[in-house]
Amino acid sequence: MLKEKDKEYEVWDYEEFSSFISCAEDKEYKVLFVILFLTGLRLGEALALTWRDLTDRKLSITKSMSKVCEFDVFEVKETKNFASIRDVSLNEALFRFLLEHKERQSCLEGFSDYWYIAGGSKPLSKTNITRQKDKAVKKSGVKRITIHQFRHSHATNLINDGVNVVAVSRRSGHSDVSMTLKVYTHLFQKIDIELVENLELSSHDLLTKID
Repeated sequence: MLKEKDKEYEVWDYEEFSSFISCAEDKEYKVLFVILFLTGLRLGEALALTWRDLTDRKLSITKSMSKVCEFDVFEVKETKNFASIRDVSLNEALFRFLLEHKERQSCLEGFSDYWYIAGGSKPLSKTNITRQKDKAVKKSGVKRITIHQFRHSHATNLINDGVNVVAVSRRSGHSDVSMTLKVYTHLFQKIDIELVENLELSSHDLLTKID
């Protein structure tokens, strides 16, 4: 049985996400899940994105969407903090994926660059986001994680891939690097253990030869 603290940082690797996304059915929600996993945006930031925010292979993060009542009514407002205002670079595959999605949306009546990237003419319902996510999780058989843990998954995968923690912090929109280090303390502890184990293997023969 996982402790609550451990559950908080459960994440997916790329293989798990691949299994999940192949089972997601609705295209608009699928686009949202891809954005969350491959950019590490907060849900509100991703929901507030319009096509005007996609430029030069970057997503411009300047706003966030929040629920203001129990009937899935939303308002777009400023980001969480000043550090949250940022440009998030996209890899070529994700950029092309989004352009193809824009082309599909552009065939719909009334399309404009003010439409939401994930949602179209109106924002996606947070209730339905969770419902669509849980449905794909069940169908794919991957472990259940929360929507916010898509963000943790992105940062964790970057750190595991050796990306500099400062770059991860800026991409995540954290107020400073210490926030990133605090959030992912458990991960850096694991990396430190692996580092020592690697040192043990590489230094064993060297040290045994020293008189």
